Amino acid sequence: MPVSQIWQIYQDVAYISREDFDGYYRDVDWGFVLVLEDIIRLGQPVTLAELKSKLNFTPLQSFILPSWPQSITMLSEAAYKILKPQLKLGFGF
Repeated sequence: MPVSQIWQIYQDVAYISREDFDGYYRDVDWGFVLVLEDIIRLGQPVTLAELKSKLNFTPLQSFILPSWPQSITMLSEAAYKILKPQLKLGFGF
């Protein structure tokens, strides 16, 4: 979705200042929005330290998709790593 539309649609419920929003989406034209519904409040808050220690949790700092050529390279490298044990090098020798 175009970043300008994200702000127009979600500014009232995003709980972020325009300045922080603009900083987060600086240098990109498109972005993504996660819409949370039916939220349940926990009886006792869970701290980030607890999440890190018990679940090895690391929060995302940003989300940017790779370019098409980068995607192809990443997929090729991943496929090679998976298929490498099955590949027969040479000519059947």
